[in-house]
Amino acid sequence: MATIDVKLDARYIAEVDEYGKQDQLEKQAAKKKKTSKNLLGTFINDEADTSFRFEGNEYNILVTAPRKETEVVDKELLYKMLKKTKFLELAKFSLEDLRAWLQPDQLEKVIKKTSGPRMWKAQPKCCGDE
Repeated sequence: MATIDVKLDARYIAEVDEYGKQDQLEKQAAKKKKTSKNLLGTFINDEADTSFRFEGNEYNILVTAPRKETEVVDKELLYKMLKKTKFLELAKFSLEDLRAWLQPDQLEKVIKKTSGPRMWKAQPKCCGDE
């Protein structure tokens, strides 16, 4: 895949630098937030239906009770109940599941490759394209 260097005037160069600075600040903030979350998490026990509130001088943090999740435990029975057509209409398979069960030539017959959104990656000048 090719990379094209885009030449910009000073006004847009400042935007490139601002984007990079904000990207670095977000990464630093995410690390700090994760550290705080891990530390505060040591005060939380496994009570399933309990929320916890941490009170600070400037902020309060509410950690809600875990949300309830439901999963299908008998797919064969579900298949019988829904009948083949409806079951296949509702079925969802992950690409990883399909890769595990199909040969590469079979997989190519049932998947479609498309382009997703562009990724924006800020790189400090000192580090180049690493």
